[in-house]
Amino acid sequence: HDGHIDAVTNYVESIKSEFRVIQLFHPHACSDHPHSFPGDDPKLNENYIGDTYGNPRDAKITCCKHHFTWLMNQVFKMDEVKGADGFLFLEEDYVVAPTIMETIENGLEYIGDKSQYFGLTLDPTEGYSYTPPATGGWIEKRFVTGPMVMRREMFQRIKAHAKDYCAFDEYNWDWSIVHLMGRELIPHLVVSPSRLQVAHIGLEGGLHGDSITEVKLNKMKRLRNMKAFHKKPSDSIRTWQNSLKQHEEGFGGWGHPADQRHCLSLFGS
Repeated sequence: HDGHIDAVTNYVESIKSEFRVIQLFHPHACSDHPHSFPGDDPKLNENYIGDTYGNPRDAKITCCKHHFTWLMNQVFKMDEVKGADGFLFLEEDYVVAPTIMETIENGLEYIGDKSQYFGLTLDPTEGYSYTPPATGGWIEKRFVTGPMVMRREMFQRIKAHAKDYCAFDEYNWDWSIVHLMGRELIPHLVVSPSRLQVAHIGLEGGLHGDSITEVKLNKMKRLRNMKAFHKKPSDSIRTWQNSLKQHEEGFGGWGHPADQRHCLSLFGS
């Protein structure tokens, strides 16, 4: 949980009799600390010259990367799940296909010990931004964003390069990972079903509201009713947008030393 939101916590409580649930609460959630770090503490902008683009620190911009950085560190170090080789990372506004588990198992079986893959992604449209090839099977592509399955080995490699991840002036956690990939510190390739297995229920309310278009909205209405997917990567896999992407100039929003220090502390650096 990113904060203590009654509607969310009450819902999770209501399903505990049916599912095995481990509840985690982000101790540094911006919603629980609106007027102190990592929230909007005015003192943090005193004598701060700004990010790469001269922008003052804006708490709402930093919160997502703080949350994801804490989350991946937390789950990979927990004793309760130390036997798990990886995790599916979802956001609260996703719905999943009925064959989500089968798809993950097939994808991870194909990846095996192949060193060229970072992991598995489950939305080939990247949030309704692209139209993947209509192969009916699987595609090999470069990583851009989640939803994703991250394996423990890849987390350890991110952790080994925590300074590159944390000190890079980039408020997006996913583009911070793309930055590491561009430097060839971790693999940039993922495998993905060509049909959505995870989809956003909506586009409003996020950090990138200015990117919402009529085309995206229409695509969302058409695609979010997801169907079963039974193909295996070993049956057919097609390369698509799989070239290495350089990302040396971040989008900013992450230039404050307080954010970078906290990020490093989460990695134990």
